Amino acid sequence: MELLSARETLIMDSMDWYNLPQYYDFIFDTETQRDADFLEGVIEKYLDGKVERIFEPACGSGRLIRELAKRGHMLKGFDSNRSMLNFAVNSTRRYSDKVSLTLANMDTFRFERTYDLAYCLINTFRYLSTEDAARGHLRCVGNSLKPGGIYVLGLHLTDYSITRCERERTVRENKHLTVVCNIQSWPPDRKKRLQRFRARMRVETPRRMREYETAWMFRTYGPRQIRSLFDAAQDLECIDTYGFDYELSCPHSMGGGRLDRVFILRRT
Repeated sequence: MELLSARETLIMDSMDWYNLPQYYDFIFDTETQRDADFLEGVIEKYLDGKVERIFEPACGSGRLIRELAKRGHMLKGFDSNRSMLNFAVNSTRRYSDKVSLTLANMDTFRFERTYDLAYCLINTFRYLSTEDAARGHLRCVGNSLKPGGIYVLGLHLTDYSITRCERERTVRENKHLTVVCNIQSWPPDRKKRLQRFRARMRVETPRRMREYETAWMFRTYGPRQIRSLFDAAQDLECIDTYGFDYELSCPHSMGGGRLDRVFILRRT
């Protein structure tokens, strides 16, 4: 990588990282095949290997939709961010006979047909900042699944005893591009049930470095709070729980100590 001039060394930008789908997709694509393998394992275990149609709420850049379409599945996805959705449409164009994408919100979407499987794996559910929005989302999912259909929901539960900031760093690079993502979280506010996060993404090319910063709030869920939410869902029943290690042979109890959770919800 050639040396940069002082003027080109670092450009700061407050643009939301969710409006930078090409970099967002690049750095988080490393888990795509593993996620898809897990979902196909869920299909085998809970749907006897039979699935006609799958949908993904908040599909983002479409990384998982691309991979599942490549494996022959029929998929529908939606997102509320136009930049992400446009990127997803372009990146799945070769699978246009298998993929349908649209603009929609997580807590108000409605489909004309029902599906066998839905999934939302990476904490996106926690962007729903109120109990009404979370219940609305689960109601929409229930209405969109066939009886016996499965919703795979992944999120981190909250440890309310945390009193310090925590940080996570992800780096991905190739010959022409390096993306570094540093995510910081603050201690959760138990009363408001909100937790502050900030992401700083540094993008390096042979000509320049640019840094982007995004801040947002996640809704918090302890084990009892997520159990209460699922109990209030009229059409969905939590039948199994796993960790982010995706070990389908080793389900966990709802009251276990792990914070990383993948819930298997079945349409009743």
